[in-house]
Amino acid sequence: MKKKANLKARLIVLQILSLIVSAAPLLIYVFINWNHYAKTPGDTIKISVGLVIAIILFLLKVIGKLKMPKRVVTYSTVVVLSYFLYPLIQDIVWLSLLCLAGEVADLLLLQRPIRKLKEDILIGKTADATTAQVKGEVKALFDEYMGGRT
Repeated sequence: MKKKANLKARLIVLQILSLIVSAAPLLIYVFINWNHYAKTPGDTIKISVGLVIAIILFLLKVIGKLKMPKRVVTYSTVVVLSYFLYPLIQDIVWLSLLCLAGEVADLLLLQRPIRKLKEDILIGKTADATTAQVKGEVKALFDEYMGGRT
């Protein structure tokens, strides 16, 4: 049981690390160039609002609760995010390149261990279920054998 908890904890840590590795290049670039993006207090507020909206949409998408029903809603969302994140959009080539770099690093460094851990957890569950079933069969045979001898 402790091994299962250990595997699940390792999986959670690897998944969090995967998210950090994916986002790190982009976040570092934005942090370094923050003065360029937030020249005025209004720019800072617009970017902050845009980032909050983007994070909420991202989290809803990740947990599977975001269902965009119509293209109108999708394009409206793009317009609103574009308005709020306009200073960042000016550097879209660099930002998308850094997103790609983060995803490649995540793919190369973390996705294989995450997949392996998920398989190990599944194998452990299957082995436990098989063991329980075999124990039940053996016990039934033993009880039947012992019951027939008396």
